[in-house]
Amino acid sequence: MTLSPLAQRSPFGGRFEVEREVGRGGVGIVYRAFDRETELWVALKLIAVQGVDASEEARFLREGKLLQELDHPHIVRLVACGTLEDTPYVAMEWLEGEDLAARNKRAAFGLRDALEVARQIAVALEAAHNAGIIHRDIKPSNIFLVNDPSSDKPFAKLVDFGVALEDDVRLTRTGVVVGTPAYMAPEQAKADGQLDARADIYSLGASLFELVAGRPPHVGPTAIATLARLVTTDAPRLSELVPLVPAPLDHLVFAMLATDPARRPTSARHVADTLAALTGDASTTDVTLPRSGPSVQTTAAVQGTRLFTSIVGLRMGGGEGRAKIVEQLRHRGADAVALGQDAVVAHLGARRSLGGEAPRALELGRFLAEKGGKVGVATGRSKVDLTRPVGEVVDRAAGLAHSADPSQVLADTTTTE
Repeated sequence: MTLSPLAQRSPFGGRFEVEREVGRGGVGIVYRAFDRETELWVALKLIAVQGVDASEEARFLREGKLLQELDHPHIVRLVACGTLEDTPYVAMEWLEGEDLAARNKRAAFGLRDALEVARQIAVALEAAHNAGIIHRDIKPSNIFLVNDPSSDKPFAKLVDFGVALEDDVRLTRTGVVVGTPAYMAPEQAKADGQLDARADIYSLGASLFELVAGRPPHVGPTAIATLARLVTTDAPRLSELVPLVPAPLDHLVFAMLATDPARRPTSARHVADTLAALTGDASTTDVTLPRSGPSVQTTAAVQGTRLFTSIVGLRMGGGEGRAKIVEQLRHRGADAVALGQDAVVAHLGARRSLGGEAPRALELGRFLAEKGGKVGVATGRSKVDLTRPVGEVVDRAAGLAHSADPSQVLADTTTTE
C-alpha cells in the first residue's frame, strides 16, 4: 500500500497514526487513523489547501463545535477537534459500512428499510433542530449505513455537518448557496433569506423520494438547470412514478417537498412519527424499490397546452443590484426569481398566456445581457392545468446560458421562429 504524505510523517501531531486516505472535498481530506489518546480508529478530517483564510478555517472547525453539542445514536460521534501542527482537524468515530447513495446504487432497498432509514434520520434531525442546528446538506451520500450483522434492520447515522448552521450565521458568506442541487430546498436555492428546520425536512423528503422512486424529484442536465426546476416547478408525486406507493407516504413526501415552507410538516418529529406508523402498518407491503426510476408519467388530466418562454441569466451579480434586476423583470410582466449566487430565472406565459411571449423574452434577455449576463432563452409548451412550467424548457434555457458569452443572448429555434 502506498502511504499518503501525511501517513509518511505519522503520527500526526504525535497523536494520530494515519493509515490511508479515504476521501477528499473542496478544502479537506479525510484519513482513516488510529487515535493513540482514545485508542480508537477515527475518521481524521484535515484542511488540505494551503493559504485558506481564517473564515474558512473557522467554518471547518465549526463541524467539530457543532458535533460537541450533539450526542445521538443516529449522528456521527465527535472524538476530538482542534489544531495540531498548525493544521485544523476534526476526528470523528470510524464507521464501517457504506453511505446510502453507494448502497442504493449497488442494490435496491425494500420499502420498509427505506422508511426505517428515513425515520432514523428524521429522529436525528429532531435532535439537531432542538439544539438550534440546521444541517443544510441532507442527501443520500451524507447518510451512512453502519454494518451490524446482529440486526436485520438498517442502522443509519447522519454525517458531514461541515455546512451546518446555528442561530449565529456570521461565519456564513452572504449569498453563497451551500448544499446539493437535487436535494436543496427552494428557499436555499434562492439564497434570499435565513433557513430554518423546514429546509432539512425538504432535503430529507427529496432523499426519501429517490429511495422510493429511484431518482430525485428534480433532475436537470446541469446544476443551474436543476436549481431552476426546483424553484419554478412543483415536485411530482411519488404515486406518479410508483403507482402502488401507500397513500399516507405519498401525502407525506408531497408535503415535505412543498415549494412553500409553510406547507411542509412543522417538525422532524412529525415526519418521524408518520414514518414509524407506516413501517408498523401491516398493510405497508415490503416491495423492492427501483435503483433507477422510470420517467415521470403524469396522471393528471390535461386540458390542453400553451406556449411559454423561460429566460436564464448567469453572472448577474448579487445583493441589491440583482434584486433590482428581478424587480424590473417582474415589472415587465415576467415571473422572476433570484437563484443561487448570481443567477436569475424568469418565465413568460407560464401562469397565463399573454401573447407575444417569445419576442418579449428576447427583449428581456437583451436587457440582462446589457447588464453583463450570460443569457439563454427557450420556448416550449406547458399544460394549461398546471400553474408552473415543465422543467425541460428550463433545462434548455440553462444550457444556452452556460454556452453564451458574457453580454450575449442565445435562444433556441422555437423562440427565434
